[in-house]
Amino acid sequence: MLTASETLGRVVISATNAWRRAVLRRHGLRRRTIHLPDSETDIVCWMPKDVERTCNQKPSLLLLHGFGSNGTESWASHVSSLSRHFALFIPDLLFFGSSTTSRLERSELFQAHCIHMAILSLGVNQSFVMGHSYGGFVAYRLAHLYPQFVTKLIIVASGIMMDCHNNDYALRKTGANSVYDILAPTSVPALKQTLELVLNGTPKIPDFVLKAMLKRSSCGAD
Repeated sequence: MLTASETLGRVVISATNAWRRAVLRRHGLRRRTIHLPDSETDIVCWMPKDVERTCNQKPSLLLLHGFGSNGTESWASHVSSLSRHFALFIPDLLFFGSSTTSRLERSELFQAHCIHMAILSLGVNQSFVMGHSYGGFVAYRLAHLYPQFVTKLIIVASGIMMDCHNNDYALRKTGANSVYDILAPTSVPALKQTLELVLNGTPKIPDFVLKAMLKRSSCGAD
């Protein structure tokens, strides 16, 4: 049986995600699962309710989220401004959110290939692409593999100037044994350290909410 704090944490996370989904719907987007031809891969993506009509009125913009997040979490707060000028496509990358595959590939090349197939299946042959953090690597591979598809490329905070010393600093600051422990924390103290690195400050989030965040991440829920 869940404790009161665990229940409250789940309620907070659930309410926050419901609010984000409502924001996307309010700006004319709908959530759809795209089944790829390999029959093993499903890409979940937010897109305009009428893709053809919206893409005839505005240029397409594909938004790719970073590591440990999903499309809804990463981009909900930006939809209001971006949707005025672009037809938005906001997928969950594979292994994050609700997109799934039974194939064994795990590279950003595979991510780019699957996202490209998914968006093409909607009748969208060209798009601006913006990737944040890990999504920037996928965006780069999209431009590399499919230059005719990517009309403009924006890479945000993807650490393109990183070297081994950046990882050394992060390990010293957090006391973690490996970068994996920072990217995929499994305890509340570790998650706090990760958020402190990401947010450049001590996160003011109650422990019961952080516990719910860890539980949600381990289940792959959106």
